Amino acid sequence: MRLALLFSLALTAGAAWAETPAEGLSAARQAWADGKAGLAYRLSHQVLVQAPDDPAALLIVAAAAPHVGRASEGRHAARLAWRLAPTSAMKHEAARTAAAAALAEGREGLAQLWLRRALLHAAPGDQTDRTGRDLARLRRMNPVSLSFDLSAAPSSNLNDGAESANTQTDWVPERLSASAQALSGWRATAGVTLMARLRQTGTSRTRLGFQLYGTVNQLSQEAKDKIAADVAAGLPGLTGSDLNYTLAEARAEHRFLAGPLPATLNLAAGRSWYGGDPYASHLRVGLAETLPIGRMSALQLALTADRQMPERSASVDSLGLGATWLHQTASGATWRLGVNLRGTDSAAVNSSYRGARIEAGWAPANAIGPVQVEARIAAGLRDYAAYDMGVFMVEGGRQDESLEAGLDMTLPRAGLAGFAPTIGLEARRNRSNVGRFNTREIGVTFGFRSLF
Repeated sequence: MRLALLFSLALTAGAAWAETPAEGLSAARQAWADGKAGLAYRLSHQVLVQAPDDPAALLIVAAAAPHVGRASEGRHAARLAWRLAPTSAMKHEAARTAAAAALAEGREGLAQLWLRRALLHAAPGDQTDRTGRDLARLRRMNPVSLSFDLSAAPSSNLNDGAESANTQTDWVPERLSASAQALSGWRATAGVTLMARLRQTGTSRTRLGFQLYGTVNQLSQEAKDKIAADVAAGLPGLTGSDLNYTLAEARAEHRFLAGPLPATLNLAAGRSWYGGDPYASHLRVGLAETLPIGRMSALQLALTADRQMPERSASVDSLGLGATWLHQTASGATWRLGVNLRGTDSAAVNSSYRGARIEAGWAPANAIGPVQVEARIAAGLRDYAAYDMGVFMVEGGRQDESLEAGLDMTLPRAGLAGFAPTIGLEARRNRSNVGRFNTREIGVTFGFRSLF
């Protein structure tokens, strides 16, 4: 695959451009076209003696150098050609040639960066598609993968607070402080995940990685005014930074064949912070398997077990079981239907519950106008056998019913360097017999995702 991609990237470097070539440049191009990389390399160097800043000659050097054992020189020549290129088309070819040279050096990550630069200057259609395919192939080849998550979103309920100041539980009325009510504002989210492939055979693959994720929150002026009124009355206050969340997690993943079927074993250990203070440590293990059902469907099964170790409470042990049916229609649209069961146990009575969730999703095969869409809807139930309100126990425990819907939209035509802007619409509602957990949230998320 490496050689195929190398030639795919390099063969376009000898394309003709609008400038009238000198006799030596014409000979170098002809030598490259005839497959004589060594001769093309020497002839293009002769051109550079007379015209050291000729981007066309630099491009031929860049394309030919890896074939004569000088990949690093080729990459540097391509980088200089990219800087000097007078047209977007030549910048595109220079970036692709730099990617080919970097790949010949064994530097897959740098090659990916150059292909994203090539996408900045690719013409819509064949150029963009070809470079996108090469980028996708290179990402699969690279033993190290790096992914980013970046978004910003206004929210009607940053703190997952109650929808009303006045609530009631077991006929006991309660007046909530502003900090316990829904507070609106903005949330910015950033995350990075690094995974490195340690070992791969024809039947297995092992990867290790690390994730760092965090949110930064800013309360709206309306929310700040509510909090200020509480503080003036002697009640505790709340700031946006008190809602900031950070997660650091180490991961291990092993994919293998369980008989004739693919399976994945996941391990993770991490620590989280809330409001800048240590919040909890956690351990998680998961096993997933995919069962094909005919030609167009599959069933994914997943079993997870984890332990949460909060700083100021008892540990929480959880066990989850999930099943998701995936189906692709003849038109290419995809459907998803999943059911998840989860149970937690803890010495802290308010952390023990049993829950169930069902989720459905749909994505059409083609964009709707300029927008690729994916829709989903989910409903869930949670049952706490006992719930402690501090001054009394809730009769019959706590029961929650949740409903949520979302629409994710991607605008590929507005993409840049292979990244496209995304817009997400989210709506959630939770109904509970414990009044303070009656919540609702509406949010819009703006972010980016890789198209390849």
